[in-house]
Parts: sequence; C-alpha cells; structure tokens
Amino acid sequence: MVRAIDIQTTQTPLGLVLKINGDIDGDSADDLDRQLRIVAELKPALVVIDLSECAFVASVGMGVLIRFQQMLAPGGGKVVLAGARPLVRDAFHSAGLEKVLAIHPTTEDALKESGKTSVR
Repeated sequence: MVRAIDIQTTQTPLGLVLKINGDIDGDSADDLDRQLRIVAELKPALVVIDLSECAFVASVGMGVLIRFQQMLAPGGGKVVLAGARPLVRDAFHSAGLEKVLAIHPTTEDALKESGKTSVR
C-alpha cells in the first residue's frame, strides 16, 4: 500500500525548507519521490530537508534523497539535511551518505552554512 507523506514547504531568503512529517519507508518513498520531482522542476539553489519529525529512513528513502540531489546538481542546486534524529543520522553515516548529503544539527544551521555557498 502506497502511503502519502506529509511535507511542509517554507521558502526563506536563503533557501527552500522541506519539513518531512513521518517516516520514509517503502510505503511512502514513492510519494516522496513524486513530490521531490515537482520541487526539482523549480530548480531551487538550496533545499534543506528537515528530518526532525522523521524517526526512520529506509534505504529506499535514502535513494530518493540522493536522486533528488542528482536532479538539482546540474543546475547548481544543493540539497542538505537538517535536524536528523540520532538513529537517522547514524543510518546516513553508516551508508557513507554524509559525504553526498551534508547533515546539519538544525534547519537554521543548514540555511546559514549552506546558504553562504548556494547563492546563484
């Protein structure tokens, strides 16, 4: 059963913030992918994905986030993660993905640090 995922979108002067409410698992990854493809069409310079309300990210969800980064990169866009809980942060670290998607403690930190280098 495909489950919809709730994403709150906030545009800030430094970048677009996508707050994911709920887990990214096999049931919700397709919906997340669909929503991120729509965002990618906007060609944002910086997208911060706030994972503070996400307790679990399955490998399929990690793949969706990596593909999203790959969609934005040719146009100079950047995707960073923020607010990941320890379990989620450790999963990204174990998979070696923090080299591809930077993980910041908070959304504010992500916007400040990443926004400095993402202005086009």
